[in-house]
Amino acid sequence: MPSSGSNLGPTSQALLEQVQQREQDIRLFYNLTADANIPPDLLFASGSGLDPHISPAAARLQIARVAQERSLPKEQVATVIKQFTEPAQFGLLGKPRVNVLLLNLALDGLK
Repeated sequence: MPSSGSNLGPTSQALLEQVQQREQDIRLFYNLTADANIPPDLLFASGSGLDPHISPAAARLQIARVAQERSLPKEQVATVIKQFTEPAQFGLLGKPRVNVLLLNLALDGLK
């Protein structure tokens, strides 16, 4: 699988269609209502497709699924997500984020 950006701009019809399809897929998969907010990082691919971080909101949306797949209590998964949520760099650059690699390694260690 390539690890480069799509080169689609904000006015691209193809990008709009991809995002709308992702939104529909996510709503169906997580059984979300039409008014439920979906974290933008789940709708848009990262520039390289290799970003190891997701937003805390994206991580929280997946708690039930991850807990079920790993046979862990939801509360335990939520606690580990909080532990691996990094603040904005120097408290002001960027936004809080969850390092998915470190999170998964920690969850692996709970079994």
